[in-house]
Amino acid sequence: RPPKEIIREVNVESNNHYAEHLVRTIGRKSKRDIYEDALEAGVTVVVDYWKSKGITTSSLQMHDGSGLAPQNAVSPQLLTDLLVFMNTRSETASVFFQSLPKAGQEGTLKSFLKDTRLSGKVAAKSGSIGGVQCYAGYLTEGSKKYAFTVMVNKYNGTRPQVREAIEQFLLGL
Repeated sequence: RPPKEIIREVNVESNNHYAEHLVRTIGRKSKRDIYEDALEAGVTVVVDYWKSKGITTSSLQMHDGSGLAPQNAVSPQLLTDLLVFMNTRSETASVFFQSLPKAGQEGTLKSFLKDTRLSGKVAAKSGSIGGVQCYAGYLTEGSKKYAFTVMVNKYNGTRPQVREAIEQFLLGL
């Protein structure tokens, strides 16, 4: 499959298996020695890439490609900076944007913001694990596109309640 299809699968369906193998493939391409750790090499390539683009990576603690390791961490600032870069400076901006699921329409965002004024106007990647719910992406209003990141960690209540609160926050923008 072409890389853009794999990335769309990762973003729309949250395919963690593909995400893990993407990072390891990047690592293997940078370190051809089969005795080198492909994951470690892939993480190094990813961090070095974003540093070379002027993105501060000090908040990025990447221990796998899927985002499921409990040691992983990233700041909303880093994700928002990455989104701004991808929209304004990347040669693959449109491919990246098209890889994100549209709210109320597809993938992990099929029911998010459904039947609201933002249905189809938010393209984002969701992320969740025990006690954590996150969305990072773009909100398009007319000709303006806004990058956003919302992260809720160690919340009280249920995941549907947190999702509803995030929806209300975005609808209030």
